[in-house]
Amino acid sequence: MDRILLIEDDPTLSTLYKDFFEKEGYSVSLATDGDSGLKIAMSTMPDIILLDILLPKMNGMSVLTKIRGSEWGKKEPVIILTNVDPDDTMMQTIVYGQPTYYLLKANTTPGEVLEKVKGVLKERKEKIANPV
Repeated sequence: MDRILLIEDDPTLSTLYKDFFEKEGYSVSLATDGDSGLKIAMSTMPDIILLDILLPKMNGMSVLTKIRGSEWGKKEPVIILTNVDPDDTMMQTIVYGQPTYYLLKANTTPGEVLEKVKGVLKERKEKIANPV
């Protein structure tokens, strides 16, 4: 079973996405702040991370930078799911962090997020099965 880590501080969205993905057969872990999200990511090494940017304790870009700085997290799929429209400085951090996708919550349905997750996980499995 594929494992998703959702790092989101909005309890309504967290519950919505957790229930939605579990109904699709995924195992979902939740974190409501960046600090606990990073700890969960590093200890459980999920198959994909859905990451908000505006988080308490540690913002999502710092979480992404720390994940990318670990041996495990260098190439792990991370989808940024936020309502933050990035400025130039944030864009530099985003480019450096190489998220798989940058999705705006207001413009993306849970079904569209699901399709992105399915595609990313399929590609990840193919790379593991057929390393170059």
